[in-house]
Amino acid sequence: MTPDQVRREVIADLGRFTHDPLGFVLWAFPWGVPGTSLECEDGPDAWQREQLKAIGNDLNTDPFKVIQDATASGHGIGKSSQVSWLILWAIMTHEDTRGVVTANTEGQLRTKTWPELSKWYSLLQFDCLREMFVLEATSIHSTEPGHERTWRIDA
Repeated sequence: MTPDQVRREVIADLGRFTHDPLGFVLWAFPWGVPGTSLECEDGPDAWQREQLKAIGNDLNTDPFKVIQDATASGHGIGKSSQVSWLILWAIMTHEDTRGVVTANTEGQLRTKTWPELSKWYSLLQFDCLREMFVLEATSIHSTEPGHERTWRIDA
């Protein structure tokens, strides 16, 4: 398959996930693939799966619904991973998505959220996704000419 054919197939696949963040996360990353950092993982933790599925269900019921959710928990359970997946899902499955990611402090965005986003961006199993979107120090945006300012999420 040529790189152009792969790109067209990946773009077609992305359309299936506009209301399915869990499906996107399971599809986009190399869960269980030998030689990757996810080779011993089968996907998100149960609580993450439930939350991603609930978001998808809400969007399937009402695509314009404002979804507000809070997760109170300890350190290291995967909240930043979850946020990273949602950022990547939103920007990659919804053309001209605009968003802003906030946190309690600028330091949290700089030292926790954006490094985690960078980790998951680098783990995307399709090179063309990284070619279609560029991750910078405080933003992720489309490489599509004319969409750099309209298809982006900023910290």
